[in-house]
Amino acid sequence: MEYPGTDLSTEALLPWYYEKLKSLPKGSRSGGASHPAMCGLSEKLNLKMHSRSYSLIAKLFVTKQTLKMNTEWLANLLFHGDSRAAVVVSIHPLIVSAYTDELDTALLLSFPKVFVKRFQLEAGQRLLSANSYCFECNGARQTAADLEEGPKATGTFANFIPIICEFLSEDSGRIEQRKREIDKREWQYAMKIGKRLLNESKYEPRDGRPWYRDEVGRLKPT
Repeated sequence: MEYPGTDLSTEALLPWYYEKLKSLPKGSRSGGASHPAMCGLSEKLNLKMHSRSYSLIAKLFVTKQTLKMNTEWLANLLFHGDSRAAVVVSIHPLIVSAYTDELDTALLLSFPKVFVKRFQLEAGQRLLSANSYCFECNGARQTAADLEEGPKATGTFANFIPIICEFLSEDSGRIEQRKREIDKREWQYAMKIGKRLLNESKYEPRDGRPWYRDEVGRLKPT
């Protein structure tokens, strides 16, 4: 993505961001996050993510229109999404804990093992999540079953959908700058909740690949 200058801090980019919002049709303006990620979608990484998201048979039935809509949704979320702390809590299997301040909690996301080598990941590594929020979950205004709201939850949203910026964007300068802005307590909290969920949650981690964004974590087999 082309930025207006070399200062990639959120404070410096917000005037540029708000100008971009003004240029969008009113019906498509999806801004509002206090800390928008402001990252661009990488065509190369998007294609690689897609290749790991569908079986060979499923790919035969995925229409160009569906792919176009998914790509537009991803690009929109990477730019406008609420950017928050995410931490690798496990390498084998690869599981990331993504935090949201709106529900004051974290969500576990699982990814293919090839991502470990592709993105040179290690346990405890800090990543950046771009979050989208939902007022309802499965048609009801109730918190998603696999989410445990924290004491500082706003009560506004029932669910959230995180995507990991490093897996879909090559704007490393902006990503690293935003991560430096996040308070160390948020990183610690994301790790703490993630480890607890890994050991104690009744639910499996959600599939972190964006095409499965509407699927809530399944109950672990008993």
